[in-house]
Amino acid sequence: MTEQKIRWVEPPAFLLAIAGLVALLGIGMTAVGSQKVGLFTDDPGHALRLTHYLDNGLYIRDFEVRRTTDGDVPDGAYVYGPVTLLITHEFNRALNDEEPDEAGMWPYQYEVRHGVVALLGLGGLLAAVGLAWSVLGSWRWGVVTAGLLSAIPLWTGHAMFNPKDVPVAAGHTAFTLGLVLLAASKPASRLWWLLFGGFFLASGTFLTLGTRPGTWAPMLVVFGVFVLALIRSRPVQTRANLVRISLMTLASLVVAYAGLLAVYPKVFLHPIDMLRISASSSADYVSFGGQPRSDRSYIFEHMLTDLPLGILALILVGTVAVVWMLVIQRRRSTQVDGMALVGAQAYAVLAAAVVLDTSLYNGLRQLLFAFPALAVLGTIGLAALTTALVGKNLLQSLLTVAATLALILPTAVQFAMFPYQYSYINVAAEQLGVQAEDDYFGTSFREFADQSPQSVKITCPFQRFGGVAYRTEPDCRTREQGTLSTYWKGRKALDKPKAGEFYALLRGTRPTPPNCEVYSEVRRWRNLESAPMSKLFKCHRPTDADILASVRMRLKERVRLGSTDPEKIPRKLFEEKTYNVTPPVTVSPVQPFLTERPQVLETGNADGAVRVHSPEDFDLLADTPQDFQMFIQGLVSKRVDEVKKRFDERGTSQDSLGCTYRVDVSVSGVAPDVATGREWGCGMGAARKVIWVRDNGTWKAALRAKGGFQCDDLKHYRVPPKIADATCWSPDGWAVPYKG
Repeated sequence: MTEQKIRWVEPPAFLLAIAGLVALLGIGMTAVGSQKVGLFTDDPGHALRLTHYLDNGLYIRDFEVRRTTDGDVPDGAYVYGPVTLLITHEFNRALNDEEPDEAGMWPYQYEVRHGVVALLGLGGLLAAVGLAWSVLGSWRWGVVTAGLLSAIPLWTGHAMFNPKDVPVAAGHTAFTLGLVLLAASKPASRLWWLLFGGFFLASGTFLTLGTRPGTWAPMLVVFGVFVLALIRSRPVQTRANLVRISLMTLASLVVAYAGLLAVYPKVFLHPIDMLRISASSSADYVSFGGQPRSDRSYIFEHMLTDLPLGILALILVGTVAVVWMLVIQRRRSTQVDGMALVGAQAYAVLAAAVVLDTSLYNGLRQLLFAFPALAVLGTIGLAALTTALVGKNLLQSLLTVAATLALILPTAVQFAMFPYQYSYINVAAEQLGVQAEDDYFGTSFREFADQSPQSVKITCPFQRFGGVAYRTEPDCRTREQGTLSTYWKGRKALDKPKAGEFYALLRGTRPTPPNCEVYSEVRRWRNLESAPMSKLFKCHRPTDADILASVRMRLKERVRLGSTDPEKIPRKLFEEKTYNVTPPVTVSPVQPFLTERPQVLETGNADGAVRVHSPEDFDLLADTPQDFQMFIQGLVSKRVDEVKKRFDERGTSQDSLGCTYRVDVSVSGVAPDVATGREWGCGMGAARKVIWVRDNGTWKAALRAKGGFQCDDLKHYRVPPKIADATCWSPDGWAVPYKG
């Protein structure tokens, strides 16, 4: 049986020139933007992971160690790998004298890391060019692929800084290219051709799994298609050549895994655990508290909003063309087999995300490694249309114009949004009222390091659902490893307000806090409208009316974003703020447990406090009132049930969260009618300080707070200084000594 050759028409010269220009502009924007864009919110976290890895061989954060039994490997070690950051580390050592055992956290060191990410992004683009060249048989169509990929704002924007998605995309594309080249090997092919394919296969595997181990699952799908392609090719292959291909494939994978063992032995020496834990942890992010599952329509909706519509149309045409050749025409060709491999890379993870209803957020960012393959499919679609319209001059001209606009228009929008292209949505979505996640990663915060007031505190609350801004929030000019503080290094963070004012820095889509007004903004033009990337607000101490407005705002935002069922909103939350627990009458004698008063940790533990998370711990409260002991036992039982319900809803378990306990309650001190402590549950986020009060003979929680209590609240509940934090927040937002 002979191979069925496919003859594709070459792209028009004008389209080729435009695609080449767009590719160069995209590469240029990525290179320049990598040095202009600010910190990605996860940048400091990955620098800390690298430092931890250089110290003890695990690419994790310190809080993951605290949540894990001694000697066990936290699940988070299987989510990310150190390869990409190790590459940036070597560049920083060569250029900036970075310490050999520590990842530096100065702006110039982050700029080097971003530059390396941009280089890896360029490698992914060139690998996509190679794929298109291989399956379409022309370097000209490879140039078109480079233009299509560069015209996708999400790709160009993330390639400026994203160390955990762009390298994976580049590695996965190199992996697919290696398999395509090996599958296309003929009996007459020289050894260098096989070595070329083996090089891409080995390097792609090493970079991809070394950055995100859980990517083995979609890579296995692509590899399965490769095996099927070899089986299909048996009628036109010799047994000797199939053996050559198989040996080169096996050798390349062995070399890649040997490299992974050398770099990350604590994970890759245990392949079964790596396969099992990395896949589940990467899908649900359970090691970091879990994420709610996305609706199955999530991917379809974001494909329609986050991609340029012209390029999306070409991708769909290319997908149909490949399916038609494979299923309907049943063509026998190494070109078609290569297209099947490209389609597997593009759609394996998309299909899995839909079927498994996995946790997705930030648009299509977590699916970025499918984008190079999608660009190749778009090129196949354009090549198929161009070939089908041969001899139809008018239709061919219209197609060329449409394809040119599909390249030029999103590129023009990218120029207007530079360097925040990752906040792109297409013009149709914008006109229909779809709200983009403007600068979700906070890279534009860098601009406020010079624009902001230099002598008054600036807070950076997350406020996904909006709410009141408080002066009690940490000053993000001095916050450790912050997206603003990194660019404030070397300057004093003065705080000299004239009337207790302060500033709050929020991402562009966040609602305006009721107690604030816009002071300045970072804006960019997106399509036809000016969009705020981030905003700096001037704020005052919230009044009761502000707090009430904040409650209403948060509930409306939660309902709008699908986080809360509107039918389950208690009406009392819309009432004026009042204390809902009667203050105690007596406060002595006092039994203090807390000797030191540190800040809130990720767990509920506090030095000196009585830590309760198992029945054996209740004996430590023997000297406290009997009804208080019963209350704490009931509280722990209730929290255990809440955590179990959360696990069941998210389809995970306590073990997969890497926690050594389910619930942690710390008692700081007890008086006859009032007590203080902290509450925390595995997977529930930061601990909350709490005031418990005996109200009408029954103990209950009177007040909870993450960052300490207002002095007025402590006085209202008559909390003795011996069982309270040493300081509290004054009405103007200052930390002052608490004297009772």
